Amino acid sequence: MKTKDMVWLGVLGVCFLVLFGAVLASSDCSFEARPSAGDAQELCEERIKARLKAPSTAEFGTDPVIETEEDGTNVTIESWVDAQNPMGAMLRSDWTCEATYDEASGKWRLDELNLRSR
Repeated sequence: MKTKDMVWLGVLGVCFLVLFGAVLASSDCSFEARPSAGDAQELCEERIKARLKAPSTAEFGTDPVIETEEDGTNVTIESWVDAQNPMGAMLRSDWTCEATYDEASGKWRLDELNLRSR
């Protein structure tokens, strides 16, 4: 292939990429992130660990009950956590957490957290 042909091929390739990029940029490919109940659960578990005497020993229930409002911005989560007390014994506590998704900040806000020993 001649050098002149290679140059034209390169110019056509660049033009194609520019045109393709312009089409993508002008199209409405907006993506609206939806709040995740899993993210709310992580927030709740972090706050529960902060209340425990031995947070590194925390073992959370693997099947929490999650109630979500239709719009997905309010959740109530119920589960349990096993953790050591100051004497080293493992104790199970039930917990309930209510959280609200703040669309302005894109973060979950903890509304209420109840931790009850069995």
